[in-house]
Order: sequence, then C-alpha cells, then structure tokens
Amino acid sequence: MTSTLVIHTPVRIELKVDPFSKPLFKILRLTMYKNMRLVYDPIPLPGGYEIEQWSAEKMRAFGIVLKQAYMYSTDLAVYPELNTNNGCLQMVNDWTELDGFLPGASFIVTKGNEPVGMILSSRTPASVFGQIYVVAVTPNHRKQGIGKHLVRKSMQKFSEIGLIHGTLFLNSMNRRAVRFFKLCGFKVDGKAIYK
Repeated sequence: MTSTLVIHTPVRIELKVDPFSKPLFKILRLTMYKNMRLVYDPIPLPGGYEIEQWSAEKMRAFGIVLKQAYMYSTDLAVYPELNTNNGCLQMVNDWTELDGFLPGASFIVTKGNEPVGMILSSRTPASVFGQIYVVAVTPNHRKQGIGKHLVRKSMQKFSEIGLIHGTLFLNSMNRRAVRFFKLCGFKVDGKAIYK
C-alpha cells in the first residue's frame, strides 16, 4: 500500500471551522481518509483501563490529557494554546461547541482516576464524513493500543450513524502522528493545505 503526497504552491486558506484562529503560513496539513467498510472492531484496552463517552463533566479531564500528550509535540509551534492548561481546556471547549460535534464518537480513557487518552470527533458540515479533531494519549500510557482503540471506536460510531468516510487533518511535521494514522489505515489523499 503506497501513498502519494502532492505538494502544491503555498496559498493562504482561512479554515472557518478550525477553532485555532491565529493565521500561520507554510504549515502543511494532510487529509487522510478511512473507508468505513474497512472498520474493524476496537482492539481491547489493556487491563485496568476504562473508556467513557464524552460528557461535559469530563471536559477538564480531556484538557488534562491534551496538555500532557502535547507537552513536547511539534504542534506546539502551530498551536501555542497547547502550552497551558487553560489553553488546552479552551481548545476542548471550542471543539465541542462546533457544529457537528459528535459526543457519541468522542471518548476518554482512564486508569483509576487518571485520564490518559482521549478522542474528539464530529460530522463535517454538509457531508457524510466523520472527522477526528484530536486523538491524544499521555506519554506514560503510549504503545499499549490506547490510541488505536480510540480511533477504531470512533470510526465504528461513524459507521453506525451512516458516515461514509473518516477524515482528519495533521500537521505534517508531527511525524509520529502521521505514522500512527497510517498504521490505523488512513491514507494521505494528496491535498496540501497551508494556513
């Protein structure tokens, strides 16, 4: 399975649905699609981990995971809000207030009382695409299948409500995230967006 990446001449595009309002230039974002016919059941979570669907009462826990997961990420250069607890909490709040937010396809994973992983998802405006806003797993809980479980669980919910594809946007400089989503079955569709 090979993917071709086509890089176009940088053009500034304002993304109206993106809650990150600070315009930047030459930040490549990749769109990846997952065919819903290829969705598999979520892999089981390791022992001691629990998963819960989105609820507003858990918003602070989502913010905690986001802050810890992106502490050393290349995305900090793109989204400085990730540097602070309040910034992360505001980002979670902004995502959940966007049209199309799907609480039924958004989850948090905990181990005991500690929030360790999360995914926030939506339906894209005027389409039958599900969109993953963010997947995050705290550093001490990575490489245990938590992120993959979250992605599959969200994609499964997309399929259940009749969405045809799943999509997401990535900062191409976050190579770990690009590798992760390719391993989850996403493919680069060749579109380059500069913001």
